[in-house]
Amino acid sequence: MKRLLLILIFALSGPIFLGGCTNSDAVEAQVVHTKACTIEITGMMCEKGCKTTIQNRINEMEGVIIGEVDYPLGKAFITYDANVLSCEKIISEIESIGDGLYKATKVEDKDIENSPENLDENGEGNSASVESYSFEVPDITWFFSALL
Repeated sequence: MKRLLLILIFALSGPIFLGGCTNSDAVEAQVVHTKACTIEITGMMCEKGCKTTIQNRINEMEGVIIGEVDYPLGKAFITYDANVLSCEKIISEIESIGDGLYKATKVEDKDIENSPENLDENGEGNSASVESYSFEVPDITWFFSALL
């Protein structure tokens, strides 16, 4: 009798466990308008202090993807999301370091990917639809505690 009861429990618990598998809603990725900005920086006196300070401040800004400062050239090369940030805001941030110790001038600001001119008729560029699957184990402890 106990064996029959155990077989019945395992046979009925299979659909319960498999019923916990769900497909979550698809998540639409936001289109990132990527731009590259080259900025000339004057006032840097050393590579270790000045370059590092400016580079860290640039990389801490929301929307910056990559920020590199080349001390010998006196230039910063920044890749950023134009939906969040602009080259002018980056220049303003650089010039605010050390109460105006550094002067920054825009050399170039160009589109890399998903510029407004390159979007399709739906306003989409290189975006991806992402689906994720999750598995939830239902709580069936009440069933086993009732058997005891």
